[in-house]
Parts: sequence; structure tokens; C-alpha cells
Amino acid sequence: MSETADKYIHYRELQSMFDAYQKPALLRALDKQGIGYFIDSNGQPFTLRATINSALAIRPTDPVATDSPG
Repeated sequence: MSETADKYIHYRELQSMFDAYQKPALLRALDKQGIGYFIDSNGQPFTLRATINSALAIRPTDPVATDSPG
């Protein structure tokens, strides 16, 4: 597989990642996660691997306040 092909995640792989096997459901899942995508010449969505990685990365949470005596 070429280096360029490794940069993209195509329709079939997106379907399995989001467990959304119909195009409208997949597009809703991508929109809900804030993941930008392109539409290919067949009308199928695809996106950059970097977009998926950054959108689905675990973000650090805010520190939890404790009630410890100060």
C-alpha cells in the first residue's frame, strides 16, 4: 500500500469503526464526533487518518477537586 493511501480512511473502514453500516448513519456519527470528511466520486465518505486520531484522542480531564483538609 502506498504512503498516500495510508493517510486516508475509506468508507468500509469507517463503517466498522463507528458500527454504522448505512451511509446516513455513518455521516451522522462523523458529524456527531466533529470529524470532517470528504465525499468520493461514488458519494462515499472518507477522511484523513490524522483527523480521526485527533478527534478520537482521549483528552485530558480537568483536575478533580478534593475535600481534603488544607
